[in-house]
Order: sequence, then C-alpha cells, then structure tokens
Amino acid sequence: MHGGSQERSLRSGTLSYPMIASFGAACSAASADLKTRETRISSLRDSLESKVLAKLPNAMVTVAGSTRAFHNAHFIFPGAQSDNLLFLLDQAGISASAGSACTAGVLAPSHVLLAMGINPDLADCSIRVSLGHSTTESDIDAFVAAIETAYPVAVLEAANQKAI
Repeated sequence: MHGGSQERSLRSGTLSYPMIASFGAACSAASADLKTRETRISSLRDSLESKVLAKLPNAMVTVAGSTRAFHNAHFIFPGAQSDNLLFLLDQAGISASAGSACTAGVLAPSHVLLAMGINPDLADCSIRVSLGHSTTESDIDAFVAAIETAYPVAVLEAANQKAI
C-alpha cells in the first residue's frame, strides 16, 4: 500500500489499536507454553529420525546432533531423487518438501546442503519433514511406513532414469 501523508508518506491511515492489542495478546498466548510445545515436538522429531534410520539404515539425518529447529527433520535417502520420493509420499497422503519454501520450483540441489559440503548427488536425494502442534506419534508411524515403501521404488525409478 502506498502511504498517506503520515510518516513521510510511508504509512497511510490511523493505526488500529484493537488489532495491535489483539496481536500482542496472541503473541503472549503463543509464547506462554512454547517451551512445552518445543519439548513435545522435538521429541516427536527425534522419534521420527530414529524410526526412519531403524527401518532404512542407508538414510541419513543431515544435521543429527546439531542445535537446530525443533520442528524439522531433514533426511538424505541415497539413490532416490527427492522428486520421486515426494511424488510417492504424496500418493500415500504424506506432505514433505525437497527444500525451503523460498526455493520451491528450483530443480538444482539445495545451495545450503552444497555449502555444508554435501555431495551434489546426495543433496539431490534429500527431503525435509516439518512437524507441528497437531503432529502425533501415529503421524510419525504413518510417515515411516510410507517412506519404507516409497524408498525402494524411488531408488528403482532413479536407476531406470539413469539407464535411459
């Protein structure tokens, strides 16, 4: 929006104090139990990672043991291209991503993974799983079952694509 004459033409109109107060109240409510939610969700993330690694020992967690966002798990599934995995997971009703939202549609491996020193071929086999306040242990189990089925199919598809 273009501004009015206030604030050197940067702001138009009068501030909505009720909306400002409401936003402040929402922030207070969201931060009140943040530590509890962080602990619960990071526990689910750790469960997800350990269950995936138990079922698929070739899989890798890119930042295992590092201080990181509590609501994300990032995996590399060697030999299976990200796009193939995401398609198969989507068919199973699972939503995941090959990268951040700001790089959606980019076909190259993640520049972040490459900067971390991850081989481009492996970086092209990565997916990110985000957990949220509604994620449950049964969601984790559903993902593990889906990736356990999808991974070998994606590896075969990648091998077929290379053979062509």
